[in-house]
Amino acid sequence: MGKDKLTKVLALAYVVISLILIYAEYLKYSPLLYVFKPLLMPVLVLMYIRTETKINRYFVLSLFFIWIANICFINAGKTMFIVGAFNTFLSRLFVFLLLIKKFRFPQSTPFIIGTLPFLMLSITVLGLISDSLGQAYIFFIINGALVIAIGGLVMANYFIYSDKVNTYILISVIIATFMQFLVVVDFYYVSIPIFRPMIIAAYSVSQYVFYRSVLMMKNRKKQLNYNASAGI
Repeated sequence: MGKDKLTKVLALAYVVISLILIYAEYLKYSPLLYVFKPLLMPVLVLMYIRTETKINRYFVLSLFFIWIANICFINAGKTMFIVGAFNTFLSRLFVFLLLIKKFRFPQSTPFIIGTLPFLMLSITVLGLISDSLGQAYIFFIINGALVIAIGGLVMANYFIYSDKVNTYILISVIIATFMQFLVVVDFYYVSIPIFRPMIIAAYSVSQYVFYRSVLMMKNRKKQLNYNASAGI
């Protein structure tokens, strides 16, 4: 089987598995979740390996830890939820390192402006669930700070240079942040049946969009001078 054909087969498998998981989450049917949820990220990793000659270890590690996290989130109690949240944090940390490696850190003004939507969302979520967090409060603050930093970095890059790569990364980060909002609200505040299918849909889409952006990065040079490009 040719390289392109296999990649298309893997892409189709990714879509099919995602749809099965959305359906399983809607029905709350655990057997399907236990079978198919562990398959989603390995399929994406295989797609990446098949289409990329120079593997970005930060991206692969981010997929590895988000894979562990989502296995932990299957019918998770409080302990497994915290383990899953910690692995989500590690995944985002490697995403942050990947972005720092690929892009220069913006000046303070665009960065601060870029953090505002993510800061407002984090404050809102914290206000809703603070009484339920218990010992996880500090960890939630640290994880929230990382999300805000990633959001600020990505948003600032998009403001300054809104090419296809930055657009894809921004879309991925926004969807992933929305997913985190739903996960936390669903676990700590109020669980609505539609939340779980929305979470897995957001998870699948955000990871695929980020995968596409990483592929596009390979031919893209670092932005060397933000001041010159934005007049800041």
